[in-house]
Amino acid sequence: SQRASALEPGVFSSGPSFIEGYIYGQDPYGNKVVSQTLLQAQAPDVQVTVLAFPKEGMPNSFNGAIGDFYWTVRSVGSTNIAVGERITLDVIVSGSGDYETVAFPDLSRQAGFKDVFRLSDLSPVGEIKDARKRFTVYLRPIVPGVKLIPSIQFSSFDPISKTYIVRQSDPIVISVRPGKKFEREEPN
Repeated sequence: SQRASALEPGVFSSGPSFIEGYIYGQDPYGNKVVSQTLLQAQAPDVQVTVLAFPKEGMPNSFNGAIGDFYWTVRSVGSTNIAVGERITLDVIVSGSGDYETVAFPDLSRQAGFKDVFRLSDLSPVGEIKDARKRFTVYLRPIVPGVKLIPSIQFSSFDPISKTYIVRQSDPIVISVRPGKKFEREEPN
């Protein structure tokens, strides 16, 4: 088998393919035994048409996830912090689909984040394990008095129903008190 991913829509051709080889196994004593018959297989050219994602109904949070996923967001550690202190979020993605296409959404494009939290320019890289994907996300509040980490919108495209699925995390209650003078720099 062979797996390929299209980076853009279009019609793609595999070209004809050919493979040959010998079957081998083991005799009752564990010795390698090779068949004397050369086996051959040929496959014809296969064309695949890759469609673009529909523009109609595409949510702003869509970044290429293919499947039907559920997102759980929880804070790790204290949520009673000072301006500039780091908040860690543990984000777990479960469901069905291609986990390789699941990326963390750009929080700067979502309401309540851009002028309230310092965000990294680099998107968190998730780890796939046990049919789930996990992201660790760091935020630093840049103003005092913040009471919530807003809901995060996640979206994916379901190729079976040919529709976008949009899910929201629950907001997380926090308390941000004044802190030292805050310098704008990338979070650790």
